[in-house]
Amino acid sequence: MSSPMFWNMMTIIAGLSMLLMISDAEIQCIQGANSTAPLNNCPVGTVSCYGPKLTEHVGFASGVGYGCGPCDPELSFECAECSVSGCNQPPELEESYSCYNYKVAGGVIIRHPTLTTCWRSKGSVITCNMPASTADYKSVSGCGPCGETARERGTCVECYSDSCNQIVRESDRAHLHHRTRRSVSAECVSQCPYS
Repeated sequence: MSSPMFWNMMTIIAGLSMLLMISDAEIQCIQGANSTAPLNNCPVGTVSCYGPKLTEHVGFASGVGYGCGPCDPELSFECAECSVSGCNQPPELEESYSCYNYKVAGGVIIRHPTLTTCWRSKGSVITCNMPASTADYKSVSGCGPCGETARERGTCVECYSDSCNQIVRESDRAHLHHRTRRSVSAECVSQCPYS
């Protein structure tokens, strides 16, 4: 039987078989408590992987492992989901750096006694922040840039080297701000008015 109708039917059957094989293809995800866990096949029908969310300058969310399937809805703020085989491998990071952490309480700037370790993705710039006044300064860790509102209000300043945001005494704040402005490139000074 070499009729055109026979070959058309065979082509359709072969095409349907390929579609079934593709839909049954297994996705692979890192599966375990941390990123050193192995990449393994997921159950048939799985279409996504999950892992901890990376917040630039702060690091990976805690309490989220790596695995197959969607993120747990209760962990949606800490979890990242993706849909390509092997996609939950953590991104390549630059070397970590440190910043001082501050809070403002009762009109007084208080520095935490130890440095905070900060993490950044490949190609991003070291950035620390610190209070420029005792009003409305909020930072989770001292790592990363100031919030847009704090920058606009002048309650926060940034600097761009490891451990650069140390304020020894309140009277040193103006000197430190002046020193950090001079440590950035001329291009950044014109584009980063609060640097």
